[in-house]
Amino acid sequence: MSKDFFGIVLGIVQDGGYPHVGSLNVKQQEYFQNAIIKEKITCLGIVDRIEKKSFLIDATPHLPYQLDKLSELSKNPLSGILITHTHWGHIGGLGWLSKEGLNHQNFKIFSSCDNISIIKKYCDIFEFNTNIFFEKIKEGNLFYLTRNITAKAVKVPHRAKGDTFGYVIATGDRKIGYFPDCDSLQKWKGDFLKILHEVDVFYLDGTFWNRKELDSRNINSVPHPFVENLIEDLKDLSVEMKRKLKFIHLNQTNPLLDKSSSEFKKLRENHFGVAEDGELTFL
Repeated sequence: MSKDFFGIVLGIVQDGGYPHVGSLNVKQQEYFQNAIIKEKITCLGIVDRIEKKSFLIDATPHLPYQLDKLSELSKNPLSGILITHTHWGHIGGLGWLSKEGLNHQNFKIFSSCDNISIIKKYCDIFEFNTNIFFEKIKEGNLFYLTRNITAKAVKVPHRAKGDTFGYVIATGDRKIGYFPDCDSLQKWKGDFLKILHEVDVFYLDGTFWNRKELDSRNINSVPHPFVENLIEDLKDLSVEMKRKLKFIHLNQTNPLLDKSSSEFKKLRENHFGVAEDGELTFL
């Protein structure tokens, strides 16, 4: 483990943010009125201080704040962005890097061939520098972000157009699993358990506590794991394995956003956790 290489959580909620766009909730209205971003959209930063490079996993609409925090810690310009999938909350922040924003250049965007085709259409709407490079990656193939840090894309089931990846970020034996969006864990549980045993921390989609949260939409149309069910499904894991698992991508309705809730207490009693904005994992 070296303090020269690390991942940093830069957001923990789902694509609509928190306060959530359009929310009439009293507390969230208070955040809006006081111009407070209580929690930013899910994102992970990766830093190599030796090579002076930094990366984001996903370009969220909160990218200006996330990039500012990443730059503060890394002291380096953004070297690249790994895209998990093409839902708006994960690529919508790319516009901030256009000529009307940061006018950033000489960086890479990593994702699958299908995803890059979609991302290029998005980028065509805006003006970008021409020296932005797209690196096509394949499921299961290891690729180098720097000479010290590798990444591997793992395909997971999800409803997005194109592919949905989680990433395993590594230096030597130290590894971070980052899987902010997926459908039911049952569809890829074997891969999940294998990766969980390999990594030091596993950030997993925890959008909903249970299926009762959405009364305005058919929850089957927005499939994600239910944390309450996962606690039961994974009860036979060792305490060591459970402590690796931290939930991320929480919906505005998820009671885990309230650390005083009975649901949060139940989660902690069962040795699982919730990701926190700003937490570091050294690689």
